[in-house]
Amino acid sequence: MVRVVLPESLTIESVSAIRHLMLDAMSESPPGLVLDGLAVEDVDGAGIQLLLAAGKEAAQRDLPLVLEASPALQSTIDLLAIGDRFVLAHPIPQESTE
Repeated sequence: MVRVVLPESLTIESVSAIRHLMLDAMSESPPGLVLDGLAVEDVDGAGIQLLLAAGKEAAQRDLPLVLEASPALQSTIDLLAIGDRFVLAHPIPQESTE
């Protein structure tokens, strides 16, 4: 799967550049796409719209799309009740070495 790392601020200022990265990744006909949103701390309506559009585009291309969501991003997804629109991957906690 191809991984696209989302920026810390997934807002109107960043969505255009990220959209191009996602479309480029999808056009390479990968076996699937992972949107790495683990660093996202700030998201607005444009960021959510981008994620929804990415899900729709991936479905049209028959590509699996997985979203790895940070707590802030997950909270926004939960608040908007749109979690059913994504395959959400939850990060595996790191084992403690203590």
